[in-house]
Amino acid sequence: WKEIKGEKENPAKIKEFFDSMDKNKDNRIDFNEFMTFMAGFTCLCYGMACPDKKEEQDKK
Repeated sequence: WKEIKGEKENPAKIKEFFDSMDKNKDNRIDFNEFMTFMAGFTCLCYGMACPDKKEEQDKK
C-alpha cells in the first residue's frame, strides 16, 4: 500500500495490490476478500486517527 499511496498511477503496482487481495487466486475479489481487506484497513486507519485510543486498547 505504501508504494501505491502518493505515486502516480502505476498499473503494475495496482495489479500487485489487487492480486494480494485475491487470496484464492481466481482473478476476482469476492465479498469475503474485500471485507478482510476493509477490516484491516479500518484497523490501520483507526490506529492512525486515534493513537491514544489504540494505546489504551493495547493495554487491555
